[in-house]
Amino acid sequence: MPISVKFDTKLSIAPQNLKNGEMMQGLTLARLSGVWSSNKTFVRYLNTEILQNKAVDGKIYGLGRDDLQPADYIRQTCEIGSRADLDKFPHAAEKFKQKIRTPFMAWSASHHEEVAG
Repeated sequence: MPISVKFDTKLSIAPQNLKNGEMMQGLTLARLSGVWSSNKTFVRYLNTEILQNKAVDGKIYGLGRDDLQPADYIRQTCEIGSRADLDKFPHAAEKFKQKIRTPFMAWSASHHEEVAG
């Protein structure tokens, strides 16, 4: 049975991240970035859209120790030392929203069949 999802436009996460049919709401940006850093769909997004399927020094984004780390991409893109800075500095939060969250959410929506399957 399909699950109806309403997005919280402030801090929503992709539908594939639902747990037991519930929306993960009220996440801080730091927590959201942590969830996405260990999410296979976000990793796929980074590899296909950011790296465009080209390895950097023989590496791609992944969840393994020898892979490029999604958390590093977030910190570099938002110019922060820690993902916790997303909740402390408005400029970092804005970069996260504009450069990471909005593009990833759009990608997730346009790849819904791939992501759900």
